[in-house]
Amino acid sequence: MEEENKLIFSELPKEYTAEYLREGSAGICYKLGEDKVFKWFKECYLEDDTKRRESEEDLLRQTNIESMFIHFPRKLIYINDKLVGYVSNHVDGRKYYKLSEDTNMKLLACSLDNLEKEIRDISKEYSLVMFDLHSGNVIVDNNSSVNVIDTDEYIFDYYVDTYESYRYNIKVLANTTLYTLFKNIDIKDDNINKYYLQAILDGKCKPSYVLHEVIGLMEKEMKSEVTTFNEFTQGLKLIKK
Repeated sequence: MEEENKLIFSELPKEYTAEYLREGSAGICYKLGEDKVFKWFKECYLEDDTKRRESEEDLLRQTNIESMFIHFPRKLIYINDKLVGYVSNHVDGRKYYKLSEDTNMKLLACSLDNLEKEIRDISKEYSLVMFDLHSGNVIVDNNSSVNVIDTDEYIFDYYVDTYESYRYNIKVLANTTLYTLFKNIDIKDDNINKYYLQAILDGKCKPSYVLHEVIGLMEKEMKSEVTTFNEFTQGLKLIKK
């Protein structure tokens, strides 16, 4: 039976668990058809009744959020009256911490800027706090575009100022995207170091801006264009203090 934003079954159809993708602490993900993913929650994730109700309410709200780069649930899946998981869009690509050598870093930086605009708008409209935004939940597709998956830990916190939500989300995004690339590298340019710290400590600077500035510094040092992740890795060696 289908209700708005819900699919209700008496038992889970076999196709929902036919193709295994990955497993995390909260659930197991299966590919569903060509372009969907079914995340099946583990019992321990929803065993607390209060947490289950809060999670269900937040996930239902998420189904109403439109986004190109953050892949929110599209349908919640129930067996009878019990929430067991959700369906979202499938993204082909690599996890952020496993970028391929030919990843286009300039396109990635531009994609980050687009993602940040969505985060700004969503933070402002929904007061959404993006917990669990680690590098394993950021997928870079074959077009070097940044996509966010596994949003079931996100919460709507209407007691927090929307700008604070935005700052927190940008800080988490910066730690995920910049720290994964740079670690604790000390860069020759003091302004870039300042922007980097503002991004990862306070969310006061967008990670896309830092990444564009770093690429620009690399190109100045290398006297050639930096496009691929391989060239970016070589450039890191030249911009260290």
